[in-house]
Amino acid sequence: MQSLNTRASNHRHHRNRLLGLLIFVISTVVLLQGCAVGPDYIEPAPSSPDRWHQDMLRGLSDGQANLETWWTIFNDPMLNDIIERARKGNLDLKEAFARIQEARARRGFAKGQFYPDIDGGGSFERARESGDFQNLNRSDRQTDNYAGVGMDGTWEIDFWGRIRRSVESADAGLQ
Repeated sequence: MQSLNTRASNHRHHRNRLLGLLIFVISTVVLLQGCAVGPDYIEPAPSSPDRWHQDMLRGLSDGQANLETWWTIFNDPMLNDIIERARKGNLDLKEAFARIQEARARRGFAKGQFYPDIDGGGSFERARESGDFQNLNRSDRQTDNYAGVGMDGTWEIDFWGRIRRSVESADAGLQ
């Protein structure tokens, strides 16, 4: 009878020890969540002085100025040709568009790190032995088929907020 009580006592002691270890691990994980790196991103508010905007409008209100073709008042065909070639070859807008696409791609890559990475592959190979060098231990079978399938997966849990901060950085770059 005493051995049953001793076993029950040992079992309770072991269970309490595991429960204490579990509580310790969970509390450690919760406390370490507060160790996220870096401050939260706050988007800066763009500001421009009102005077700058008013100065630009003051010159336009005086007359009928066409700023899109201001150089045509000189009646110079060479100048018109130079301006037209510059407009067609203007890479500023193309470069800006490419930068936006690059920033979107960087943001997509950063967000993709939240999810698991799963890779898979397969192979099939067929081999046939020459009739001249046939293995004597084998029967009449001369063709072998080899098939292989593999799968691999990784997943980084965003424990300290590294991935979250990289997504915020990519968002800031896109803005």
